Amino acid sequence: MRNRLTPLAELEPAPERRGFRLTPSRGPSGNHGTSPTFNLPVAELWQIWLTVAASQPRTKLLAQDVEQRRTAHVQRSAIFRFPDIVRAEIVNIEPRASSIAIDSQARYGYYDFGVNRRRVLSWLVLVTEAVQRANA
Repeated sequence: MRNRLTPLAELEPAPERRGFRLTPSRGPSGNHGTSPTFNLPVAELWQIWLTVAASQPRTKLLAQDVEQRRTAHVQRSAIFRFPDIVRAEIVNIEPRASSIAIDSQARYGYYDFGVNRRRVLSWLVLVTEAVQRANA
């Protein structure tokens, strides 16, 4: 899948009641929080992100832009199968430092009951754990 995905900086974040976005301090704006900087080259963080996202239940890769290190996934809720869109972008900070911007939004409804916030934070924990293993 080689699609050109719009940079997160150009996409309007969802209101916090139905979405959540974390970005690096030197990344796309319009965030609800700041993601950490990892002591890892961009290419390695990209592979970790792809592995973490692929391991999530009820999640399907919709599109990826390999050159720009961007992905779009859909994850469906367990009971009603509602789709949420999860977009990510790996950001180069320095030669051996990178970060990730993650945006998760409900496709339907007015309020997501914090699902997208919990998703972004839990996926970020998985990425952080994988980075720690890679750096060990």
